[in-house]
Amino acid sequence: NARLMNITPQIRLRTLYSDVVMTEIEIVQLLSHETGEYQVKIRMIYRMLLNTETDFGFAILRQVSLNESAVVSPISVIFTLAMLQAGAKGKSKTQIDEVIAKGASDDSITQHFSNLSSEILNAKNGVQTRIANGFFMNKQFNLKTDYKERIVDNYHAKVEALDFTQAEKTSKARF
Repeated sequence: NARLMNITPQIRLRTLYSDVVMTEIEIVQLLSHETGEYQVKIRMIYRMLLNTETDFGFAILRQVSLNESAVVSPISVIFTLAMLQAGAKGKSKTQIDEVIAKGASDDSITQHFSNLSSEILNAKNGVQTRIANGFFMNKQFNLKTDYKERIVDNYHAKVEALDFTQAEKTSKARF
């Protein structure tokens, strides 16, 4: 039998853009009659990531001038940062984590954005959606195979090495 419990503690997290108050932690306990073991699933980290995405999106939109015409896709920017975060190290990784992760583990970040990408691509009720994630790098550099596989598998991204000295040809890369 599965038993669902809702616990509502007040958890305050300071983010780059605002304070986030977590009031919902969902814990699912599944009892295995054969082994007597409990499996616990905590969804707080995913709720925190959703709040972070929302904060980030509003922060980007606040940067757009009201006197200019602009098209901004916060989800595209955050997917790009998530793909970069998956391969970043040191100060770069720390800075990206501060913007998109708020303390989440690397695996949680990858899983969250992979799930989000899949949900967007598999919309229901007659809605058709597409994501055109691309990772284009200078062909002078080598991309680690495990990193390439991670962003292709989890972010549905096209990965291509291009000749950046041929600007006109390179700018015509297609998805």
